[in-house]
Amino acid sequence: MKDSYIRIRDSRTAFRPGETVSGSAHWTLRKEADWLEVRLLWYTDGKGDRDTETVDRRTVTRPHAEGSHEFSLRLPEGPYSHHGRYVSILWAVELVAHRHRNAVRVDLVLDPDAVVAES
Repeated sequence: MKDSYIRIRDSRTAFRPGETVSGSAHWTLRKEADWLEVRLLWYTDGKGDRDTETVDRRTVTRPHAEGSHEFSLRLPEGPYSHHGRYVSILWAVELVAHRHRNAVRVDLVLDPDAVVAES
């Protein structure tokens, strides 16, 4: 997915449980795709097996070779982001296209104490 990217509204990276992550996904596809998805997910990194769970998604069917899509994805109550000695829990918004190997990802933090800028 050449020249593809995700923009999070207000360039935020830290969110509290229950908040909504909004933004836009922009793509340029080298080959045809039946669909693409913007996914909100968490995954583990570190020792042991890697776990992952998609908690919300928005699907675009039959996308044009170039395009964009506005999205809003709701964060659950947990699990919270955690950077541990042996395992970390990480959050991200990801853009994935059918039949494409590469995904585009923006890392997020889910923390009940996240500092949120007042508008």
